[in-house]
Parts: sequence; structure tokens; C-alpha cells
Amino acid sequence: MGTARRCIELWLAVLVFHALAVHAMAMAMAAPIPHQGQGGHVHAMTGHGSM
Repeated sequence: MGTARRCIELWLAVLVFHALAVHAMAMAMAAPIPHQGQGGHVHAMTGHGSM
């Protein structure tokens, strides 16, 4: 049971890290080009998937 719990904790850590990384990347891509507006933001979100 110890191994399973460690695997679950590792999976949760990976999910949190991935969510933070995707959010940071989306912000970085949207920051330098504010003149594109909604189009650029939607493209960044759809290009990455449901995350």
C-alpha cells in the first residue's frame, strides 16, 4: 500500500506542476502581444488542450 500511495502523491505533484507550467506558458505567450487580444489568448488555450 505504501508504494501505491507514493505513486498517487507523485501523480498529483506532476498534475499540479503541469497545470502551473501551462498557465505560466500561456501568460508568457499572451503578455508580449496584447494587441492581438482575445484571438491570441484563445489560440494559446486551444493549442494546449483541455489543461
